[in-house]
Amino acid sequence: MPTIHSPRLTRSAGVARAEVSIDEQVLWFEGPEQALLGNLADAALSACLVPAMFTGEDVRIDASLRVSSRLLDRTHELQTFIHHWFPRTFRTVEIHARHAPSPPKAARTGSFFSGGVDSLYSLMTHPDVDALIFVHGIDMQLDNHAQHAQVLRANQELAAHFGKTLIPIVSNVRQFITGHGFSWTLGQGGGLSSVAHLLDLSTVVIPASDAYLALSPYGSHPVIDPMWSTECTHFIHHGMLRRVDKTRVIARDPYAIDRLRVCWMDDGYNCGKCFKCLRTMTALRLLGVQSRAFPPMDPLQMATIPLYEEGEMDFLVENLELAVERSDPVMARVLRRRLREMRGRRILRRLKRLVLPHQAAGAAARIGR
Repeated sequence: MPTIHSPRLTRSAGVARAEVSIDEQVLWFEGPEQALLGNLADAALSACLVPAMFTGEDVRIDASLRVSSRLLDRTHELQTFIHHWFPRTFRTVEIHARHAPSPPKAARTGSFFSGGVDSLYSLMTHPDVDALIFVHGIDMQLDNHAQHAQVLRANQELAAHFGKTLIPIVSNVRQFITGHGFSWTLGQGGGLSSVAHLLDLSTVVIPASDAYLALSPYGSHPVIDPMWSTECTHFIHHGMLRRVDKTRVIARDPYAIDRLRVCWMDDGYNCGKCFKCLRTMTALRLLGVQSRAFPPMDPLQMATIPLYEEGEMDFLVENLELAVERSDPVMARVLRRRLREMRGRRILRRLKRLVLPHQAAGAAARIGR
């Protein structure tokens, strides 16, 4: 049974470090002294819940800590959804904890901000955002100090451009969650909420990853994100538009477009080679928008880019529809060909799951002819 214990809050030279032990592991957060609070029980439970469901172990919170009464109550509903979505991966567990209402926070609204399409769109369209939460350790590796400095500078410039405060946080919360053996995308909502529970913000926006019509079970989702709320911190899942439509909005601001960062490869500001870079570069090219944040693009690059998840095909469809709308036959042809290839591979994968291995091999050979 994982036990949450030994909370510690230290302050030095304007920087606060909050950490808590979960068995032998230490979950930690660093940020500006004036922004980081010391309520670690809610943060630790949020980070620990989905990993505990993955291992099937109940969670015990030391008697010296008090978790939010509202959050503790909502963990039952949270687990019901997660278990229903992924019954073979996550089991429901018990939380053994003392609880109390969380103390009030400042009436301010923050929004998670990586500098990518989703977070820029929420920044530009949500009217109440006061502060942007940028977390080193989620969108790039903790040891990539050079890239962190570059991205931090760009995000500070964007915050100033839009008249917002940037709250830079450093945390190992992503390492803690994925260290249990499953993808960050499945633990994302709990990981983000764990950061927010430590900040002096009464409302926190979590930018949406998917459009309404493309919704699928995910770690951050409009149904479960609000369930991470406490008496004093309310979560909003915001911006459920198609990514190409978000890009249209961002493209109206050249300053923002020149600082847009979408890359997940930890290889420069935007590598220009990964799927996230190429889908964004494709949309910008079709919209007739240039960005200094990306290298020049050859449409044929989309012909060979690997897709890691089936949901990524939705973004190819969006760009294909945009290519047709913008009368770009070259890009439309490349995207159609790539979609045909990916759909064929999806059919083969499903065949392999439905029939015996030797039958699947024969079917694959016939389809390949």
